[in-house]
Amino acid sequence: MRILTTFATAAAAIAAAGAIAATGAAAANAADADQPGGLVEDFSYPNADEILAQHNVKLKSGDGNILFVDCAVPGDVIKVESYDHTGEICFQLRGTHGYLSLEIARAVFVYSENKPVEATVVLAGETEPEAPVEVAPNEWTPIGEAANLPSATLLEIRA
Repeated sequence: MRILTTFATAAAAIAAAGAIAATGAAAANAADADQPGGLVEDFSYPNADEILAQHNVKLKSGDGNILFVDCAVPGDVIKVESYDHTGEICFQLRGTHGYLSLEIARAVFVYSENKPVEATVVLAGETEPEAPVEVAPNEWTPIGEAANLPSATLLEIRA
């Protein structure tokens, strides 16, 4: 009888330990479900598909400091003119520096309101980008066809 009592006690202890472990695992799983998932920033431009559909401007990625905006916005505005667009394409520089990777085909002029910027282009028929073009504040800088070069696609703006 003593062996049976010992066995029953051991079985009860094992069952209790299993119940505690299961409860702990369930609690851990519930706690994991309450935690936000990992966030990996890939720097892709928000609403890029919508902007492409509405404005024919392909925005790829950036640091969030150069934003696509309506040209009437006040502040530090960067403007691009292209033969493929009616009117100017505008971006606002927020802060002292920034970068934006984009594609604007047949770009001909870049303008920066208050800060110098660099514009990187690739010329038609080429695979490698040209050296960045320096854009002085308050000046329209010709690129591509406006600079007596082949048609240019604007690839990047840096401030």
